[in-house]
Amino acid sequence: MNYLLDSNLVSDYLSGNLPEKSLLFADEVFDSNPIISIISKIELLGHNLPNYDKYKLAVENCIVLDIDAKVLAKTIALKNQGKLKLLMQLLLQQLWFTI
Repeated sequence: MNYLLDSNLVSDYLSGNLPEKSLLFADEVFDSNPIISIISKIELLGHNLPNYDKYKLAVENCIVLDIDAKVLAKTIALKNQGKLKLLMQLLLQQLWFTI
């Protein structure tokens, strides 16, 4: 089974900021080639962190879902019209249907 991970979960896992039971489960999840969105990849690798290599290795072990051009164009249009407060809402919706 593949899991779709949020960048906050990946970050908390890599920094050890999860309860012990959650860390044990996350170990299994990360061993099973989890899925992240291209947005999560950008969020995780778009910082100059001291442990960048750790983040890079984690992301390299994930399946990264790209964004469909049609969904991206519609999302930008909705955001420009003020109809979409969070860009991620529509993008994540597409990702859930892709899995």
